[in-house]
Amino acid sequence: MTSTIMDNPYMKEIQFEYFINDSLILKNSEDLSFMDLEEGIPIEVLVHNENPEISFYWRNGFTDSITAFQVQYVKSKMEKVISEIGKATNK
Repeated sequence: MTSTIMDNPYMKEIQFEYFINDSLILKNSEDLSFMDLEEGIPIEVLVHNENPEISFYWRNGFTDSITAFQVQYVKSKMEKVISEIGKATNK
């Protein structure tokens, strides 16, 4: 076990950020306790257009319509997480 929630098979509530467009990024969470997720594997979560409180897992990977802004945003987030994991494992 490590300090990340993704390693605990009983706790899979994840927090995520999603794009309405390239200028509006919202945050939410989803209980994915029914899934066997792997750390570092991106997933696509769909959010209801009229009620952002409704969201659900869609598939592994990235959306086909990802924009250059979104790619850069995700890349910077992933680099931050990788750095934090590296610091935690090198203690």
